[in-house]
Amino acid sequence: MIYMEKQQNNFLKSIQYIPVISKYTFYHTFKTWYQFLKKSREWNEKQIQNYQNHQLKSLINHAFHHVPYYHKLFQSKNLKPKDITQLSDMDKIPVLTKDIIMENISLLKAKNYPENSFHIRNTGGTTGTPLSFYIEKAKWLGIHFAFNKIYMQKAGYHWYDKVISISGIKNPMKHHSLYRTLELSSFHTTSKDFEKYNRQIHRFKPRFITAFPSALLLFTKDMVTQKKNIYTGFQAIFCHGEILHPMQKKYFEDIYNCKVFDQYGHREQCVFATTCKQSNLYHIFPEYGIVEILNKQNQPMKSDNKTGEIVATSLLNYVFPFIRYKTNDLAEISNETCDCGSSYHLLKRIIGRTQEFLIGKNHEKIPLTGLYHILTKQSFHIRECQILQEKEGELIISYVKSEHYSKKDKEKIQQAFYDTIGKQFTLIFQPVDSIKRTKDGKYQYLIQKLPIKFF
Repeated sequence: MIYMEKQQNNFLKSIQYIPVISKYTFYHTFKTWYQFLKKSREWNEKQIQNYQNHQLKSLINHAFHHVPYYHKLFQSKNLKPKDITQLSDMDKIPVLTKDIIMENISLLKAKNYPENSFHIRNTGGTTGTPLSFYIEKAKWLGIHFAFNKIYMQKAGYHWYDKVISISGIKNPMKHHSLYRTLELSSFHTTSKDFEKYNRQIHRFKPRFITAFPSALLLFTKDMVTQKKNIYTGFQAIFCHGEILHPMQKKYFEDIYNCKVFDQYGHREQCVFATTCKQSNLYHIFPEYGIVEILNKQNQPMKSDNKTGEIVATSLLNYVFPFIRYKTNDLAEISNETCDCGSSYHLLKRIIGRTQEFLIGKNHEKIPLTGLYHILTKQSFHIRECQILQEKEGELIISYVKSEHYSKKDKEKIQQAFYDTIGKQFTLIFQPVDSIKRTKDGKYQYLIQKLPIKFF
């Protein structure tokens, strides 16, 4: 008990760096949700359904009475809160698109919250124009922190464990006392940067690492190429922020000799799904939001191994409700039961965003998944690369080469493309000094300029 009280006091002191927001609200929200999630993760399917039905009714009632956009929408469809009382009623509500949000941002703000409750938030814009919306910052951070801690603890994480984080911070390195974390920047990716990172990691002696997959891949490949002594004391690796490709996952597990976990989510705070120790299936946290997989007619898909678009309803954001929000992300449903014993609904895989497809000369859509490895696997002399498509059947491949790169590397890549998908593309190779990151420090493997309507 004394130890826990000491940890809580240190925790409260450590959030002093957070500007503007209420530290008390943040800590109280985190503590409440953390204690709740420790119990709810043991729920059976009936308990999950009852909880989501109850939360849905509360959200719909709030949106109808306090959010101008939804009040007008419901009236236009002759809907009232009593018409939507369970999950099976959700298809009565039209989907919410990014365009609708951008056109109605002021009307989506709840009227029963004071103006100082609203904190504007933006998406990273990796799939197009960044989206702006509002959150309650103190509560948003507290809730998200609680979900992350529960997820990491399933992999063996404890409060006192040290963590390395590779993500989009501006400075090359920063020690984050709140998380007992050493943060490394995905913006600073030269070999000299990586050598400094490697030295600091060995000194820090972390047990876990959280990272953008692309940043960790770039760092790891650089260390292997230079034959540096890579730190292998990790108990687990947590990937997030980008699609984790199978090739990357296997590579990390081979090099670091530990389990790699993956998390799917986004800033809109509608979905939180993670893999577990027993499988690579994504477990959808039901307390976070309601997830539907819809076909091109916006109808629910329930068949196993079928692909559809993720449409999600946040159960957390009342100041700016996301109800049946089209994420533009694609996923494959799984009706399997995970060996971990969880009753959470499952996704077999996150296939990618709807913009993560190439268009061949014959107008065929080719998913990026499965093609990712062609450039990185065929040549170890390419430090990083990016594909740009502006015309059907043509790909501009920007790449950062090492000193050992030669024409043979280009020929191997070209041949691998042809062997995999035939001669559907004209490949234009373009050497560059570096690959620009998004404003969040994420790596964008594909820049797709063509309008793609998967559904």
